[in-house]
Amino acid sequence: MTGPGPDPEIDRWGFTLELFAVILMSMTAILTAWTGFQSAKWSGMMSIEFSEAAANRTESVRWSNIASQEVNLDVEVFVAWVQAVATDDDPLAEFIADRFPGRLRDATDAWLLTDPLNNADAPRTPFDMDEYEHAAADEALRRESLAEAAAAEARIANQRSDNYVLVTIVFASVLFFAALSTKLKHLRPRLVLLGVAGVSFIAATGVVFSFPIQW
Repeated sequence: MTGPGPDPEIDRWGFTLELFAVILMSMTAILTAWTGFQSAKWSGMMSIEFSEAAANRTESVRWSNIASQEVNLDVEVFVAWVQAVATDDDPLAEFIADRFPGRLRDATDAWLLTDPLNNADAPRTPFDMDEYEHAAADEALRRESLAEAAAAEARIANQRSDNYVLVTIVFASVLFFAALSTKLKHLRPRLVLLGVAGVSFIAATGVVFSFPIQW
């Protein structure tokens, strides 16, 4: 007594379904390689941006230290000038004033115009004047701003790399369902698995093409 013969539906559609599964797996493999490539490129961009952020933060600290030293020196010079003026030592006061850094000279001249001895609303010191512009302090702030911008770009690149990795997981499930469908004998479960694989492939592909590309 012989067993049941092969299902005629499988015989008729088997080749077509297997061909579809092979094509689907091939396309999925190509896109998986692409998502892996993009993930690696965005990871590289993240590393570059984080390195840039670290370098700018280091420079910011360096310029901040320079600014702090120069401000302390300006304060000492200004205090010495005030003491010379207070003791009516005009030669010493003139000697010190002639050696004011440009930023301190401009701020002091503007401060004296506010008549600080008689004007209660005048700034307390030249260092409170808008004219006291400190290049090193400005550079420190600029470097810190660049560091923040680079760090923000690094976080964006990291998220984009993660997004590509997540899509790679979806493509792996497509490969799993498509490969499993070729091992089944009956039409309905094969169609179900290929349908799941196909829908997942289309959805993941649409998401991938919406992502930014890094070359």
